[in-house]
Amino acid sequence: VMSSETQRIDRIVQQFLEYARPPRLALAPADLCALVRDAADRGSSLAESRSVRLEVDAPGSNTALVDLAQLRQALDNLIRNAIDATPEGGWVSLAVRRDGAGHAIEVRDTGRGIEPAELPKIFDLYYTTKPDGTGVGLAVTQQIVTAHGGTIEVDSKPGAGTVMTVRLP
Repeated sequence: VMSSETQRIDRIVQQFLEYARPPRLALAPADLCALVRDAADRGSSLAESRSVRLEVDAPGSNTALVDLAQLRQALDNLIRNAIDATPEGGWVSLAVRRDGAGHAIEVRDTGRGIEPAELPKIFDLYYTTKPDGTGVGLAVTQQIVTAHGGTIEVDSKPGAGTVMTVRLP
């Protein structure tokens, strides 16, 4: 218990520090499909522990100029939130595709969805609906995506799940 609580507190402190320091990007060509497949591998134990199916649609390769470590963190946050929101027996899917001149990474869940009144606040620092949440994860995720010149789009319906789409140049 002490070990897991120490890790949880360390993760919270790291998130605060990452938000306080604007990201400096170390851009390099990276395969977004490989990144998504790797993120699914990292999230699989959490999904299994919650009886949530994790699906991946990232065939082949899709190369973009990104900071791989920071984008990995942003994707991990989105996946963790999707799994947390999804009830037992539900699913989370990850997909990568070309999107015009850019790229799109989609995280879709069959969770409880986001209430319309909450949607404008979900990227606000400290805003959370989770009893043990910090309200930092999505704020950091948006900061990372914006630093890449990208956007995050949210499509959510209460009771019908959520789709978070990261669009990158």
